[in-house]
Amino acid sequence: MGGGDPIAELGIDRFLAEESREALGDAIRWFDAAAAVLDREETGSICLKARQDAEHLRAMQQTAVRASGDADALAELADALGQFKANAMRPSGAEREAFETVKEDITWLRDQGKKCLNNLKKNYFSSDLREAGDVLRSVAEDTGYLIGLIEETELVYRRRKGEQNLVDFDDCMHYAIEILKDEKAAADYRERFRYIFIDEYQDSNMLQEEIIGRIARPNNLFMVGDVKQSIYKFRLAEPEIFRRRYEDYRSGRDGQSVRIDLNHNFRSRRTIRNAVNRIFEGIMDGYDDDAALHGPEQETGPAGDPVRLHILSSAPRTPEDETVSELTEELSEAAVIAGIIRESLGKPLTSRDGTVRPIGYGDIAVLSRGGSAIPQIERFLNNEGIPAYGQTEGGYYETVEIQVFLNFLRIISNPKQDVPLISAMSSVVFDFSPRQLAQIRIECREGSFYDAVRSYEKAGADDRIREKIAQMMEQIAFWKEIARTLPLDELMRRLLYETGYYDYCSGLPTGRQRTSNLRLLLQKAAAYEERSHMGLYGFLSYVEALRQTKQKVSEASLIGEGRDVVRVMTVHKSKGLEFPVVILAGAGKRTTASSSGRSPSMHKGFAIALPQERPELHWWRRTLLQKVIDGKRRREGLEEEIRILYVALTRPIQRLAIVASAKDVSRLQPFPGKSTFLEMIYPAIREMAEESSAAAEIIVHPGTLAFGEAPEPAQDQPLQLPREEERAEEPDKDPVVPIDPAQIDRRLSFAYPYREQQMVKTKYSVTELSGQKDGNLHRIEPKIPALRNLAMPGDKKRLSAAEIGTAMHTCMERIDFPQALEGGVPYIRQAMDDLLARGILTEEEYASVRPENIAAFFAGEPGARAAKAPVLMREREFLLRKEVAGVPTIVQGIIDCCFEDARGLVLIDYKNSWAEDAEAEQALIQRYEGQVRIYAEALQEALGRPVSEAWLYLFKSRRFIAVDILSS
Repeated sequence: MGGGDPIAELGIDRFLAEESREALGDAIRWFDAAAAVLDREETGSICLKARQDAEHLRAMQQTAVRASGDADALAELADALGQFKANAMRPSGAEREAFETVKEDITWLRDQGKKCLNNLKKNYFSSDLREAGDVLRSVAEDTGYLIGLIEETELVYRRRKGEQNLVDFDDCMHYAIEILKDEKAAADYRERFRYIFIDEYQDSNMLQEEIIGRIARPNNLFMVGDVKQSIYKFRLAEPEIFRRRYEDYRSGRDGQSVRIDLNHNFRSRRTIRNAVNRIFEGIMDGYDDDAALHGPEQETGPAGDPVRLHILSSAPRTPEDETVSELTEELSEAAVIAGIIRESLGKPLTSRDGTVRPIGYGDIAVLSRGGSAIPQIERFLNNEGIPAYGQTEGGYYETVEIQVFLNFLRIISNPKQDVPLISAMSSVVFDFSPRQLAQIRIECREGSFYDAVRSYEKAGADDRIREKIAQMMEQIAFWKEIARTLPLDELMRRLLYETGYYDYCSGLPTGRQRTSNLRLLLQKAAAYEERSHMGLYGFLSYVEALRQTKQKVSEASLIGEGRDVVRVMTVHKSKGLEFPVVILAGAGKRTTASSSGRSPSMHKGFAIALPQERPELHWWRRTLLQKVIDGKRRREGLEEEIRILYVALTRPIQRLAIVASAKDVSRLQPFPGKSTFLEMIYPAIREMAEESSAAAEIIVHPGTLAFGEAPEPAQDQPLQLPREEERAEEPDKDPVVPIDPAQIDRRLSFAYPYREQQMVKTKYSVTELSGQKDGNLHRIEPKIPALRNLAMPGDKKRLSAAEIGTAMHTCMERIDFPQALEGGVPYIRQAMDDLLARGILTEEEYASVRPENIAAFFAGEPGARAAKAPVLMREREFLLRKEVAGVPTIVQGIIDCCFEDARGLVLIDYKNSWAEDAEAEQALIQRYEGQVRIYAEALQEALGRPVSEAWLYLFKSRRFIAVDILSS
C-alpha cells in the first residue's frame, strides 16, 4: 500500500460501485412492484409517491455507475444513501378503501426494497469512507508483518520438503513453471506436442493456464468447456480464465483463433430446454442466444413432459424449533418425492432411436445441492418400498448398525463405559427395554450406569431383570476371553453371526446396505490387523481417531450400472451424467454465506485483510476491506450456485420435477431472487405455467408431511414402583387354602407344548439346516475358539481350508467356462493372473489355487457339459421358504453352479475335499446330501422344473461324485 488513498489503490471503490449498482437495482425492482400494484388499484397520489421513490433510487444507481474510479461520485453516493427516506404511504380519503385492500402487500414489497438498501449501508457505508481509509492504513504494518510470516513459513516448509525429497501436487505445477521459464526447455516442449487438447477448460486455474501458455504454439491449442457448468470453485477453479479467453475470441481481438459455440442440446426434450433458457436468461450473466440451448436441426419426437415445480407451504420457523422444522421439511419433501416417483413409473419413455419403453426405477435420479439430505431421502424411499441408493462421502461410522456394533465391541473391551453399555443393552443382542433400563437406574442411583447394573444384579427387585443382567455379564466375559485368542476379524465375524445381529440387520429396511456395511467393517478390521497387532482396543482407538478427525469414510457400495434403483446423489456427482427423470430436492434451502469475523480475510483480488484491534481497550472491529472480501466471496458464491442449478436442470432427458419448501407461497417474489434455487426459478416457471400447462406446472402442497402424517407412537406407561409404606401394608401371610395333590402334580409336570418350535430360528443357512436329521432340531453349541497362530515378522500368512475354498469358488465364478474347456491350464493360469492384478485374489489366495484342479473339472463329463450348455448359472443366491418342526422359516444359501442342456437341469456343488476310495466318497455323499437336496428344491421353486442330476466336484480328488436326489 502506497501513500495514496487505500480505497482506490486496493480497488475497493470499483467493487463498492458495482455492489451498490446491483443492490440499488434489487431495491428498484421491489419499489416498482409496489407501484405496479398501486397503479392497478388506481390509488393515484399513493402510486405517484411510490414511483417517486423508485425514480430517486434510479438516480442513485446512475451515481453508482459513475462511482467506479471516481472518489467524488462514490462520496456523493454514500451521502445519498444516508439521506434517502422513502415516502410515507398515507392515502387520502377517496383512496383509503382501495389502499386498505393491498396495504399488507405494499408494505411487504417496500420493506423488501428497504432491506436491500439497509444491507448496503450496513455492509459498506456505515462509516465515512475517509475514516475507513485511515483504518486500513492503521493495520497496514500488521498486514505486512503477517505476509512476511507467511512467506517465511513457505520457505521453511519448502526447505523441509526438499530435505526429505518430497513434493506435493501444487509443487509439481510450480516446479514445472520454473523449468518452463527457461526458453530452451519451453521450446523443446512446444515442438514435442503436435496438438494440445484441454477438456473441461472452465475448471482451469492460473497455474495450469501458465503452463499451457508456455508450451502451446499459436496454432495447436484446442479447448472445450462450458463456463455455465463451472462448479468447482472450492477446488480453486477460476471460470474467469474461460470468460476472458471467450471474450477475446468473440470480439476478434485474437485474430488467429476461432470460437465454435456447441449449443445444440441433444439430451433434453424441448420443454426442458425452454425452461432452462427462460430461467437462466434472467439470472445468469451473459446468457444470450449463443449461450442458450438449441435443439437439433429438424428435431422430431415428443416435446417432453411439462416441468413441474412442487412447493410445500410450511409454517414460519422460530429459532427454537429450527432443527425440528428442517427435519420435518426434509421428511415432507421426501414424501412428495416418493409420490413423484410412483407417478412416473410405467410412463412411456421414448429413446433416441424412437423405441418406447416404460420408465423404471433405474431411470430416475434425485439430486440434492448438498450431501446431508441424501441419507434421509434414501432411507425414506426405501421404507416406502422404493428401492433407492445414495452414495455420500463420509458418514460410514455414523450409521446406526455400525455404531451399535462398535458399542458392543467397546463393552467387550471395557464394560465400564456408560454410553456403549446402554447402547448394547438396548440392542437386539441383549434386548433390554427402556423401562427396564430406567428401573435399573431408579433403584441404583449412585455411581456410573455400569455400577448400577452390577448392583441391580445382586439385589434388584425384578428377578427377570437380574437374570438378564447375569446372562449378559456371562456372555461379555465369554467374548472377552476368546478375544484374546481369535484374530480380530474372526472375533467380529463370530459376534455378528452368533449373536444374531447380522440376521437382525438384514431384516431391517435397507437391510442389504446395512449388512454390506457390517461386512465392510470386517474387511477394515482385517486390514488394520495386517498393519498392527494392537488387537480390539487398538482398532477401537483407530476408529475413534477417524471420527474425531472427521475423516470421510463412505458406506459400502452396492450399486452397479444395471441395478434398477433410484439414484440419490449430489448435483456435483451428477455432472456429466443424464437421466430420463430428474427430481431436484431441497430447492427452498437457503445458501449460506460465511463471514470472516475476527479472522483474517483472504482473496486473490484483494490479498489479506486484518481486523482493527485495540487490545488495551478490549475491542475489535471488521475493516472495510474485510467486508469487501466477504462481499466478493458472497457474489462469487452466488454465481457458483447459479451454475450448480444449471447443471441440475440440464441432467434430465424427458421429465424434470423440482421440490421446494417455502414459508409462505404468497410471498414468493415476482422477479428472480438470490437466496434459494426456488427464488431463482419461480418467476420463470410461473410465467410458463400461465402461458401453457403443457410447458410448466406449479403444484402447491399445503402443510407438512404432504402424504399423511404418521400417528404418534404409544407412550410407555410410567414406572410404578411400590413405595416402602405401601409394602408395609401388605399382609404378612397369605390366607390358608386347602392343598389338592393332583393339582400340584399337574402344575409341576406341565410341559410347554411348543418347546421344539421355540428353537426354530427365523432364518437358517443351508449348512445349519442340512445338519438336522429327520427334521429334529439340535442345539448348536458355541464352537471352541481356536488358538491364534501368531505370525512372526517375515512369516507368510497361512490360509485356512475355508479361505482356500473361497479362493477356488472365486476363480470358478470369474473364469470363462468355454475358454477354460478349450484352453485348459494355460488359460486358467492367465485368468488367475488377471484376478490377482485386479485385486480380486490376494497373493496368498493365488498361491493356494491349483489350476490343474480347475482344469480337471472340465475334463469330466458334467464340467464339459456345463461349458457347452446354453444356460449356465454360477454363485446364485436364493431364499427358500420351508417348514421346520411345523414352523415357517427361511433358508438362505448360494448355489455354486447349475446348467440346463438337452438332458435337463443339472446341479454341481464344489467341495475342496479328498476321497481316496468308494467308502470315503460315500461318507462325503452322506455328509452333503442334505445340502444338495435343499439346493435342488430351491432351483425347482425358482425355475418351475425339477433337477434331473446332481453332482459333487472334489477339487483335491479331481473327480465328480453323483448324488441321488430323486429317491425319497
